[in-house]
Formats: sequence, C-alpha cells, structure tokens
Amino acid sequence: MKLHCSKRYLGTWVRTLPFLIADQHNLFTSLLGKFPKISEASFSLFTKHFPYTQIPLPLNNLPSGKRRYGGSKNKSGYFDKLQALLEEYKSVFIVEIDNVSSQQMHEIRQSLRGQGVVLMGKNTMVRRALKTFVPDHPEYERLLPFVRGNVGFVFTNGDLKEVRDKILANRVAAPARAGALAPADVWVPAGNTGMEPGKTSFFQALGVPTKIARGTIEITTDLKLVEAGSKVGPSEATLLNMLNISPFTYGMGIAQVYDDGQAFPLRPRHW
Repeated sequence: MKLHCSKRYLGTWVRTLPFLIADQHNLFTSLLGKFPKISEASFSLFTKHFPYTQIPLPLNNLPSGKRRYGGSKNKSGYFDKLQALLEEYKSVFIVEIDNVSSQQMHEIRQSLRGQGVVLMGKNTMVRRALKTFVPDHPEYERLLPFVRGNVGFVFTNGDLKEVRDKILANRVAAPARAGALAPADVWVPAGNTGMEPGKTSFFQALGVPTKIARGTIEITTDLKLVEAGSKVGPSEATLLNMLNISPFTYGMGIAQVYDDGQAFPLRPRHW
C-alpha cells in the first residue's frame, strides 16, 4: 500500500503534539486533517511508536483495500488465483526455492512459458487457502503436508518429465560457504595447485596429502573433504575457494509432485 506521507515527516509532526491527549478521537481527526490520505499502514506506524494513543480506527475513513480487521483484496486475489490454477492444471510441482536468485526465477518462468505457471506465496496464506478449498476438493488436503519451508508451485498440464527437466536445468555453480550444508560429497582432486610451499601446513591441517613438485604444492590423491549433509567448516571453505572449486549448485529443486489428486516424491519410477 502506498504511503502518502513519509515516516520521518509523520513522526516529526506527531512529536509536536501534547503527550497527554484527553480525547483520542480528536487526535485521529487531527491526523486526518493534517494528512487527508493517511493510510492504515502510516497510522499503524504512529501507534507503534506512540503506544499511549490506542485509538480504535474508524475503518470506513481509511482507503479501500487492506483492513486491520478482516481480509484484503490481495489475500482474496491470491485465493482466487490459486483456486483457478488448481482447477485449470492437473499437475503441480512443489518446488524448493532456497538460494534461487531472481535471475534464475525469471529464466525458469521464461523456459516454462506455454507449459506451466509458477506461483509463490507465504506458507500461512497457502495453507489457509487450501483449507478453504478442501470441503469441495478433499484431494487438495494431500498438498498441505508439503507446504513448509521455502517452497513454491509450478502448475502444468504438460509432460511431467519434460517440465521436471526444465525446472532442474537452471542451476548455477556456487562457491562453498562456511556453515552451509553440503548437498553432495565434496572432493578435492589430485593435481598441482600452483601454490607456493609455504601453504603446505594449511593442507596438512585438513589431512590433504601433498608433495612439493617443481616448487609448488601438488595434491597426490583425490580426497573427500566434506561429506554430503555435513556442514562446511571455515577451513574447508577457505581451501575450496583457494583452489577455485565451486562444489555446490543452486537452483530450484523438486520436493513433491501432485498429479491427478495423488502426491508422490520425485522418483524415476514415476516417469
């Protein structure tokens, strides 16, 4: 909702008011007189910073749209859109969108044009919407357990394998970050690193077998540095970055597939 006055200006003007206001409605009237187009969001900001003015808002004086006590046009619009998509498309991919950049999301939407529709939304709103649809469509209840974490939806009537491949295709290599969970085993390959011998102790501390060859450090054998599912330590992340190894790929993943009223995980036997 667009604010018609700046937070700073509103706060500055309000601080000039007496701190003891006998008639609360006079204050609200004063605010409306000063800012005829004041929004509920602006007034909520005021009451947040000045809690002594607990004023019941006369909602009919506020702009149409978002209301404090009740639904909003945005919420109603989202419910309608979700319901329309569920009725139009027979298949839904519940996708994981952790670490998905806005550019990747744009490219995925582009690649699915004509085959599918991507929809995002807050989990609480999605669950609330699905629960309102369940009485008429009991099969939608199968989606509820998977609306958790950072997820979105891809609706399609196309070939599931083809759509799946497009969803998973847009992935980018990323460097290791300390504290990140390794999605797969991370290996350091054997070979010459081009690094000076002075850094040998750093490799030794991580158990990486090395030798000095032609005045540089050479890793003698492949080594599994981090196991899948474990956290990347600061030293491991530093070593991988020193070696220019980007072991992770980030992109949209598939958590669950909903097809013709049935939900199932992503497994080869389904394709």
